[in-house]
Amino acid sequence: MRSEKTRTSRCLADTEKKLDASETARATIEIELEPLKSNMLWLKECEIACVAESVLNSEELDKTVARLVVAA
Repeated sequence: MRSEKTRTSRCLADTEKKLDASETARATIEIELEPLKSNMLWLKECEIACVAESVLNSEELDKTVARLVVAA
């Protein structure tokens, strides 16, 4: 019975450590994500994102990449 309580206590302590690490990781990611969200908003406001997306999705770019892949 005592060994079962010890095992349960260890398991609980491990789970609490994982939870703390997870919460820390989440907070870190949220902090790092904030500037990216701000940058994306700026890009949208300036319509730069639309231009970049058009360039990246252009048929000419697809053909150029295909030629490079075949040449390699």
